[in-house]
Amino acid sequence: MSVTQRVSQLESIMAQLAYAQMKTEMVVQNLANEMKEFKDEMKDFKNSVNEFNSNMNKKWGELANRMGTIVADLIYPNLPHLLQKTFSLEEPRNVATNIKRKLKEKNLQGEVDMIVEFEQMVFINETKSSLNAEYIDKFRWFMDEKFHLLFPEFNNKKVVPVMSSLNIDEKLIPKLTEYKIFAVHVFGDILTIKNLDEVRGEYGL
Repeated sequence: MSVTQRVSQLESIMAQLAYAQMKTEMVVQNLANEMKEFKDEMKDFKNSVNEFNSNMNKKWGELANRMGTIVADLIYPNLPHLLQKTFSLEEPRNVATNIKRKLKEKNLQGEVDMIVEFEQMVFINETKSSLNAEYIDKFRWFMDEKFHLLFPEFNNKKVVPVMSSLNIDEKLIPKLTEYKIFAVHVFGDILTIKNLDEVRGEYGL
């Protein structure tokens, strides 16, 4: 093969290599463009999902708050009468709701959903739209550790804890009974104490 032929063949090979490299660069560039588009689409999608989740969380929060308000609206007007009638007590001396207390010197604060005070005893009610074991433990801890510090005016009275809810699982009744907490179930506008006989003796009622 002559030198001229070899040069011509080499030029052909170089041209093919250059063309192949150009095609590779085009494929890589197209792939990069597609990846960028996909990344942008995913970013937009993620933003949309985050916005959706944020809106849903807000709606669920509003619904939960509203549900809590509905339960409170059913319990607050009726609980004093239920306690008075069930335990043959006189008229309540005081009924208060959503009471907040704070002791700055002890860095202590807390809130009680409802207080129904009679002459010799006071009922402390915690209301939940739906009750679970964690809520029960927290309420018991509050009553044992914080209530007497935040509400010393009741230290000379018999303090009786109550938990009320639209939904009280029967499996939770033994736990409430063990903690000496009355379980008030709300059905429509009717309130009933689920563990009345099991707990009343603990307070001489």
